[in-house]
Amino acid sequence: MKSVIFLFISYFALTAQVLANSVVNVYSFRKAEIISPLITAFEQEHNVRVNLVYGKPNALLNKFTANADNSQVDVLLTSELGQLQSVKHLLQPINIQTPPIAPQLVDNEYKWVALSLRIRALFSRTNEKPITSYRELDSEQFYGKLCNRDFNHSYNQQMEKSLHAIGNKQDVKWLKSYVSLLNKRPSGGDRDQLRAVFKKQCDYALANHYYYHMLRNSKKPSDREVAASLSMHFLTTYNGKTPVSATAAAISQYAPNKEHAQRFVNYLLSSNAQATIANELHEFAVNKHVRDRQLVHYPNLSLSLQSVKRAL
Repeated sequence: MKSVIFLFISYFALTAQVLANSVVNVYSFRKAEIISPLITAFEQEHNVRVNLVYGKPNALLNKFTANADNSQVDVLLTSELGQLQSVKHLLQPINIQTPPIAPQLVDNEYKWVALSLRIRALFSRTNEKPITSYRELDSEQFYGKLCNRDFNHSYNQQMEKSLHAIGNKQDVKWLKSYVSLLNKRPSGGDRDQLRAVFKKQCDYALANHYYYHMLRNSKKPSDREVAASLSMHFLTTYNGKTPVSATAAAISQYAPNKEHAQRFVNYLLSSNAQATIANELHEFAVNKHVRDRQLVHYPNLSLSLQSVKRAL
């Protein structure tokens, strides 16, 4: 009997040790509270602990680059795909095992894969005239009426790159008079711009679409009141499509936990994780089946996936 108990204790100790060593180290440019549903679900399903380090993109990228071969980093999670371009030489191919992802959303060398899609939308109060295209912004009627965060922020920079990549002059003409459109000096984040429209500090605001849904689903009545007062406009380019930007995942060339890193990225592309991205993070999925279910709610929305790679 004692020998049986000893074997049981030994097995339990060995199992605990294995689980303790089952980790994946992640550098995330996205806040932990935003992606926590994905992290928790992965840990429970695969018995692999996620060591998440959150920070500003430039700071983490500099740290990663300076000591890439000894950084212990397995996976990079970005808030914008373009953030990976400067470190692409320090990445390894991803063995994608989930349902096929559109080629526009995967690096040609499989050094990165998009995880979610977002739209930089225009918002107005519900009683404002609807706007449908970027070219409409090139009008004096919008002068002094727009709120936006710092234009050097990656969200705005990615929007500009996408429009230039699509290549129609009428779609980018408004950017030349962008400063004239502003109601006030840029400050704060995207949710602050939406609150400014609610407070009638400006008539229009640019913000990533999921921030609007975050306000709509907030536990705070004041946030829900802001969202209820707004209309969201997905602006189109000359071809009737709306450009998107992407978050992405990549695996370090020197990942110490390569197997777990591959498993983690593939989990993020799985139908369950993509449904979480759609339903809880309020972003568009890269999994086509999940995304098609989302687009049912936006019958006039046609996404320009080509703008993802073209904007790099």
